[in-house]
Amino acid sequence: MSQLQPPGTDGGAQASAWQQFFLAETVADLKQAANLAADDPYVIGMAAFFQAMSSLPKDVPKASKSLKDGVWPFLPDASRTYVQEAMSRLEHLSRTGDPTTAAGALPALGVLQLLMQHDRAAAEENLRRSTELRPDADGPWEVRTVLGARSNRWRDRVTLCEERLKAKDSARFRMILAKLHEQRGKTEEVEKQVQAAVKLAPDNLLANTALAALRLRQATTAEALTQVGEMMARVKQSMFAGASQDDQCSFEFLHGLYFGLAGNWARARDHFRRLREVSPSEATYREAYEALGLWGTEGSFSQPSPGTDAKGP
Repeated sequence: MSQLQPPGTDGGAQASAWQQFFLAETVADLKQAANLAADDPYVIGMAAFFQAMSSLPKDVPKASKSLKDGVWPFLPDASRTYVQEAMSRLEHLSRTGDPTTAAGALPALGVLQLLMQHDRAAAEENLRRSTELRPDADGPWEVRTVLGARSNRWRDRVTLCEERLKAKDSARFRMILAKLHEQRGKTEEVEKQVQAAVKLAPDNLLANTALAALRLRQATTAEALTQVGEMMARVKQSMFAGASQDDQCSFEFLHGLYFGLAGNWARARDHFRRLREVSPSEATYREAYEALGLWGTEGSFSQPSPGTDAKGP
């Protein structure tokens, strides 16, 4: 349930798409399934979610702030009653069912508490209980991570990642933890987590890009810089195709920065041009330009300063 999200909701056309996503036939089928599967928390939660979202007035999806704060005030009485009864069923299953059923009921209940009533404290508590019962289940950890990312509680987010890694090691959570340590300038911890991520997932583009970025930051000689270039060439050859857009952006950013530092301006421009095609936001590429001291008045590369080697690898 936590992985199913409605489509974008800005504008009239998208509001219409929102309504079409929650078809009446689908809602009816889910509610029937929830009646037949009285002990299935996933079906109960999905039926309640679809019932609520399908009954919202058509003008509500345009108000993103209203959805962010919970949809409860906008629900018709019948939908409120149905959702409340579903939440009561999930609460009952979480306390009286077997551990597997309880571990499934808790995240379903937590997601409803968060999305319907914006009760963050209750949602976090139920998700925490779920991860205690089933520490190997990915879904509740993912939702807890999303909730943590929306807060400024750095220590709590670090503790959450550490708990997750004790339960089940993964390159993804190693990289999240590395990013958190980077925010506090803890370079040694960053490298420790990145290296662990690469060991766990040797073909992970993001982890290898992060390791190359660390090596680029540490490079103080032409030889070290060349080694970083060879490393990035291997990464691109074996991992770039099929990677997510965000990971590809990170790699293009790093590759452009590398060639800029090496003085190969033409190659640097090529990488930043591709980066701008994928991610047009000025902030995305301006950071790299400024790191190279090359931010021009029109947001383009200026000429390298006198004495700079423009050849590069």
